[in-house]
Amino acid sequence: MRRASLYLTPGEAKKGCKKKLKLPGQKSPKIVDIQAGTQNRDKLSVTVLLENENGQPSLEHVQITVYIRRGWALPRHLNVALFLFPLAFLTIVAFGSLLTCSPGLEIAEIIYKIEPYFMFGSGLVISLLMWIIPSPPNRKSRTSYLMSAVVVFLFILGGFAVYVKDVYTYIPKVLLGQEPLLLVAPKFQDAGFHISDANYVFNESAKAKIGDGKEPFSYFFKVYKVTPPAGTFVCSNIDVELHITWDDTPKSVSFPQADIIQLAEKDIYSEVKADFIYSYNANKLTLFPGIAAAKMSIDGFGEFLLHKTSLGSIPVEASLINFDTGIVVDTQTVDLGYEITFNDIPDGTYYYVVTCDGYLAAIPDSPFKLERNLSLEEDVLSWSVDLEKEEALLSPAFCIRTQDADGHPIRNSEFYIRAVDADNPSPSSIVFSCQPLHSDDNGYLTFWYNTNNQDFYGLADFRLFDNCNLEVKLGEEGDFLPVRIDGELGICTIRKVA
Repeated sequence: MRRASLYLTPGEAKKGCKKKLKLPGQKSPKIVDIQAGTQNRDKLSVTVLLENENGQPSLEHVQITVYIRRGWALPRHLNVALFLFPLAFLTIVAFGSLLTCSPGLEIAEIIYKIEPYFMFGSGLVISLLMWIIPSPPNRKSRTSYLMSAVVVFLFILGGFAVYVKDVYTYIPKVLLGQEPLLLVAPKFQDAGFHISDANYVFNESAKAKIGDGKEPFSYFFKVYKVTPPAGTFVCSNIDVELHITWDDTPKSVSFPQADIIQLAEKDIYSEVKADFIYSYNANKLTLFPGIAAAKMSIDGFGEFLLHKTSLGSIPVEASLINFDTGIVVDTQTVDLGYEITFNDIPDGTYYYVVTCDGYLAAIPDSPFKLERNLSLEEDVLSWSVDLEKEEALLSPAFCIRTQDADGHPIRNSEFYIRAVDADNPSPSSIVFSCQPLHSDDNGYLTFWYNTNNQDFYGLADFRLFDNCNLEVKLGEEGDFLPVRIDGELGICTIRKVA
């Protein structure tokens, strides 16, 4: 007796139907009557006319086992499509991402992000399929095709995820204008990028210092621009350019005073390599502590503070500390607004800590070496220190547009900007820090620089501390005029333009 299987939908089993039965060795299918009310796994015995091995017709008994499949089971050709279409899609994505074009690169980025969760998710999906879908009686059932397609697709997707994770990455984050090349280059190497001398683009000021014999990996060669920009999802074998400038002006870094007391100097400067700390020919240091009044962020160059210094009886304490030993060399206390000078400092590596009640402590962004050579011209070290109020509130960011009395932009001109008290602008008892900026073709204040005879403009954004405002003047001879802030735009009107 021959045995065979038939698959019915619940409706066919309930109402009855005629089904085609295909048997091995038979040229044409046989029609079988299915009675209404047939149940799952019922065994039907039918007699059909079959062809024997000699091609002669003969009546034979066939036992048919009936399986009632779920109503949502897909037809076989759709199961094949379920496998082929995703496979073709992933192939297109792979080639698209290799060419670093959209949308392939965008989809590769999505896969890059989900890769850590993929193995867990795919295992969960396969387990659910195995539990929900009943085991088929033979490997050619529609259910088998469905499960095979899903499992194969997940394995292909998993392989592609591993490939993407190995080949692609993000451009590392960089504090532009603040982090030196000696710290930035290892970040890119750790991310899988090949960084060589060809990746470094030095501007004119940096080239001049290299010509003077400065080591390119000394601390004051700062990265001010990364191409492609930091945070971009790219293939790790592309060429990345690090644009480098020379900036030996120390910047103050703010910490809560409690943290300064708890942290040792080696922890504060854990990423600074002692071999590359910049050396000054000096044994004298003068600090000018002031109150931070505004933050200026320049596109491509980082963040800077503008300060004002109120003359008054607010005590400020400054300590000069030996970086190698941690010993406090000297401590001085003055009223806010007066300079602090350390004289006759022995050769060595130092940093300072400036504290004031109600303000965050300030330290330099790097230790510095003092090595006095009497046969050479002495370096004059006069550094401003910006003190930020504890829990200070900052205004939303805005840019500044300069215009004449008729509202026309003042283009390609040099400006100076300073921060003042909002309720008492320009008093004679205030000493300001003035920053030179340049207006672009639309009159917006930018940081301008020229490289290889090409002009570049880094747009400046500003945020104000409590009760502070900004003033701008055109050129060195003009008067400072107030900036009127309207949402994300500050406007300064210069009524007399030369």
